[in-house]
Amino acid sequence: MKTTLLLFLLFISSTLFSQKFTLEGVLKDQDSIVLNGATVYVQSVKDSVPIAYGITNKNGEYSLRVNSGEDAKVIFNIASLGYQPYVKVVKVPLSGTLNIGYIVLNNDIEELDVITIIARAPPVLIKKDTVEYNADSFKTLPNDKADDLLKKLPGVDIDIDGIITVNGIEVTAINVDGMRFFCEQKGDIALKNLPSNVISKVQVTDYKTDNQKFTEEESDSGTKEINFKIKKGKNRATFGDVKLGYGTDEKYQANANIFKLIDGK
Repeated sequence: MKTTLLLFLLFISSTLFSQKFTLEGVLKDQDSIVLNGATVYVQSVKDSVPIAYGITNKNGEYSLRVNSGEDAKVIFNIASLGYQPYVKVVKVPLSGTLNIGYIVLNNDIEELDVITIIARAPPVLIKKDTVEYNADSFKTLPNDKADDLLKKLPGVDIDIDGIITVNGIEVTAINVDGMRFFCEQKGDIALKNLPSNVISKVQVTDYKTDNQKFTEEESDSGTKEINFKIKKGKNRATFGDVKLGYGTDEKYQANANIFKLIDGK
């Protein structure tokens, strides 16, 4: 009987401290006009790491599925060009849905403290058909590579076979500063060798063929591609674990080509 009771209490404790809920509401401006295309995201109160994100629709509505883990509170953020950022700490409901209701964003004003706040890029920004992650908003270890960074991004998953998906949609191409590594579309070399600390942005877009990019046609692939933007001044970094005179010719050649690509030569 005691064992059964203990197991029950452990189950209840685990349930309480692994909360999932839906956060929803409507966004308007000071003239009561709904705001479409604003980025909304939720951060952990412990380390400010983003745990959910989304975008307002044409009716100014948003709905985020949040896994708050053991946090009793989360940080809710809204970012929209031309408006002051909105930040609020909200309590995690025991279950179900938390409807915040109407939120009014104030117009941007030309004050130094406001400009400073706005200048700080949000961890996730959604611009038209692009989801852009600010890499420095996600904690990585000194020796982590690009694939380690991807595993920390909300909405991004890598399965045991190395297949990457973003919000359930498969990623079929990896680029670095808009270019392919080693003519390799899947980007395995980049994912395993590119240091995470040289990456500025991770951009996710609909996959396009080279011809579609050249002609600016719409994508019809139904898949995604990822572009790693390199930080300024970091495009001469040494990549990979292979040093001069070590390893197979193929490994060294791959490493050399990565260096040339990032270096722009």
